Parts: sequence; C-alpha cells; structure tokens
Amino acid sequence: MLTLENFKQQLPDIVCEFADVIGWQETEALIKTLGGINFDFCLGIRDSKRLQILYGIIGEEKTHLLLRRFGGSNEYIPRCQRALRSLRNARFQYEFTRLTELEHKSGRMAMIELCPQYGITDRTGWNIVRKHNQL
Repeated sequence: MLTLENFKQQLPDIVCEFADVIGWQETEALIKTLGGINFDFCLGIRDSKRLQILYGIIGEEKTHLLLRRFGGSNEYIPRCQRALRSLRNARFQYEFTRLTELEHKSGRMAMIELCPQYGITDRTGWNIVRKHNQL
C-alpha cells in the first residue's frame, strides 16, 4: 500500500518523528487536518477541546502516544503539500491502472470514477497518467 513513507524524502523531520510515534496512516490524517498550524502539546490539555480534536483525528491511543513524546512542546505541523500531492498522484495512478488493466474499464470510465473520488479534474487525471507513462 502506498503511504507517506514512500515519499519520506519530501517530508520535514518532525513529520517523520510523528510517524515513528503514531504510524504513517495517522500522520497523514494529522497533517491533512491540522497541517499549517502550531499545535500546543502541553501536558495540561486533558479533557480540553484540543484533546478532543486529536481524538477525532487519530484516536485516543495514538493521541496519548503523541502526548507522551511531544508533551510540553509546541510543534508546527507542516502542510506537506508536495508529498501529499505525490502520494495522491501515485494512488490515483495505481487505481487507474487497476481499473483499466484488471477490470478492463476504459480510460474514460476510470476517469469518471476516480476524478471525483480524488477531488481532481479529468485534465489533472490525464496529466498524472501521461506523466507516469513517460517514465
């Protein structure tokens, strides 16, 4: 499965630290939701709104792991747009190939199915496919 780990070289060190503590899937959810803000991992956030926000994004267990590691610090959660775009494109290409080669759908049908799912236009979808085919 494609995860942010596949694009580790595009990520800031703090994101890799988050992943070491809570895993790549949860780190992806964290940066997609809170990317671009400073988050105060202060030790006194028990039962606060910030704690509930983290619970909603990564669950209770992973939240407490983050608090143990980063408790008492204020950390900037980067947006990681380049890495997230690379991940999205790789996932899109994988799904496009699966639909067209394994399920024998036309490229147009694959675009109709995948573009809304990935929140992109068909022009972007075709550019992703074209770029992949040039490699």
